[in-house]
Amino acid sequence: MSEIAVSGGGASIAAGLDDIQEAGHRLLRLAGEVERLSAAALSIAANGDLALSVVDAPVTAARAIAAAGALAATWQLPTEAARLADLGASALAAAAAYRAVDDAVAASVDVVRDGLMFGVGQATPVLALGAVTATAGGHDLPAEIDRELYAAPWLVDIAAGGLDGWVGGIASLDPSVAALLAIAARTAGRPWVPETQEDALATLMQVGRFGGYVEESGSVRVTPETQPRPPVVPDDFVGLLAGAMSISSGEHYPGRVRILEVPQADGSSAWVVQVPGTQEWSLRAGANPNDLVTNLGLMSGESTALMAGVEQALSAAQAESVAQSAAHGVVRDAGAEPVLLAGHSQGGIAAAALASSAAFRGRHRVTHVIASGAPIARFPIPDDTRVLAIEHGQDAVPRLDGEANPDRGRWVTISRSLPEPGAVRATTASGAHHQSRYRETARQARSLVHPDIRSFEASADGFTTRGAAGEVRTRDYRLRRDVQEGR
Repeated sequence: MSEIAVSGGGASIAAGLDDIQEAGHRLLRLAGEVERLSAAALSIAANGDLALSVVDAPVTAARAIAAAGALAATWQLPTEAARLADLGASALAAAAAYRAVDDAVAASVDVVRDGLMFGVGQATPVLALGAVTATAGGHDLPAEIDRELYAAPWLVDIAAGGLDGWVGGIASLDPSVAALLAIAARTAGRPWVPETQEDALATLMQVGRFGGYVEESGSVRVTPETQPRPPVVPDDFVGLLAGAMSISSGEHYPGRVRILEVPQADGSSAWVVQVPGTQEWSLRAGANPNDLVTNLGLMSGESTALMAGVEQALSAAQAESVAQSAAHGVVRDAGAEPVLLAGHSQGGIAAAALASSAAFRGRHRVTHVIASGAPIARFPIPDDTRVLAIEHGQDAVPRLDGEANPDRGRWVTISRSLPEPGAVRATTASGAHHQSRYRETARQARSLVHPDIRSFEASADGFTTRGAAGEVRTRDYRLRRDVQEGR
């Protein structure tokens, strides 16, 4: 029986710490108010004009002086203010201490992983020789690794999280290797020695570029699709995600991105951007930007032709819609209208990368991200953007960032542990990544009566038929990367 777990959201540790911090700040504000009230009461009691009024109204003045003094003394306002301030400071200190411990634990894990992978880096020549020998002996290593990673997915966490350690281990083998890697790092604008996974990946990519591989032009041509495929009706978050999966065929429908325009009751629109997964696996950039080169670029934090193409498609759809509204005398600012980015695998990575881009957010109001089977934990998606991430425990792909998803209030992660028995597709890491399995997981998750899933779905109603004030319009665009001749 498959098990589904939900983390983050309202029950997240981060949300709890945020509540503690907010309580601490409120207590300090309350302490300040009590202190001011105490000072006011004492000031009234010692007021000279009040004392002089004894001559004209002795009884009333005496009562006022006594009341003010009693207010300050009986309620012990100065003491209470100090207690409230101490309690507020203690709450803030506790939250800060917990976060410091959490950061220290994460740092310790990084040190251990880097150390392990440093040793693997030093042993790489021996391991490579063993792989060649095993292959020559008839072993299907890719298939065996695929099965092993299903059973031990944590190996991906160590390898991916310790990639910078592995690069260090490789560099220690020979001074010439170290020199090549150092030149590559500096050429890529990264530190040598690499400090993060992104640094290590960018360095390795630059080594590939020295040989003419993984070169990203960054430019792309975007054209409207005259015969778009039938859309998946976006009734809920399952439909929003399934729409991205429906345009995933690299053979029959390559390099497409889908833009849904959902009309709102106030005359504006909400926008859904659906991005498919990887369709090409060459290390040389081709015309289709849904390729391995884009994956590496996204994970290393670089701009990619896919990101540029997605934004061009969204801007083109919005410009067309705004022009149609203007023709009817309605003025709209499409840049202020909400955008939801959705995708599976590479599509989810691209969605997270766009949501993390200050330039993209400056032109488009990203409010939601839905990603399945995608390693998006390291992307700095703003806290005010709601994220729904769906992952399988036995899927290696969402583990490729070597880090757990953020544990915070507006980020909900749905994790499903797949069963051991069953079809071959369900017992390999690649099978666990298949989009049909993720559609199944999304449907199961939606059937759960879980407050965080319900909260996310309610917040995204405006992007679905439930929140639409009219017919949802679909626009598909084809993206073609500009590739230099001879590549």
